Amino acid sequence: MTCCRPGANRVYYARNHDTSWFYHFNGYTRRFMALDAIHALFGIPEVFAGDPENGPHPDADPGVYGYYQKLFALRKRWPEFAPGNVLLREVECNNPWVFSGLRKAENASALGLVSLSDQSETVEFTFRAAGIGPAGELKLLDVQTGETIAVQKKRGTNVASVNLKPYQVLVGRL
Repeated sequence: MTCCRPGANRVYYARNHDTSWFYHFNGYTRRFMALDAIHALFGIPEVFAGDPENGPHPDADPGVYGYYQKLFALRKRWPEFAPGNVLLREVECNNPWVFSGLRKAENASALGLVSLSDQSETVEFTFRAAGIGPAGELKLLDVQTGETIAVQKKRGTNVASVNLKPYQVLVGRL
């Protein structure tokens, strides 16, 4: 039995005022921030502003603050990452260190790939349904650097591959 109605939004916290009581918070590490990218692009972002008793705070470091600014700016520019439907089964990645998913809003669809690895990872991802995915070249945008990466689908398949840097967040419109 579930206490939430079908279609209810579920909120998961990576950090809030209670978490410091239960485990040691190691700060805004690159892996933690990659996890927050998944929350921001595929969930309901809940960025904890900090606890005066248990630092650090996300706005205390300009790099951390800038990271969140870029994520939220992308959500504003690409509406499919805000109110769009979350589709997690339509794209499958062969690497357990890389999160993959699609967002769809009206006539726009976008792919998101987030590496949780501290190493460069070459991954293959498969669009599982016919008609999903790009017809040819797919351009992925690094959310933090603005770099564009061209990805070619394997001819005659729904499979593409890309090399992700440690903790890299890539998005692309389909």
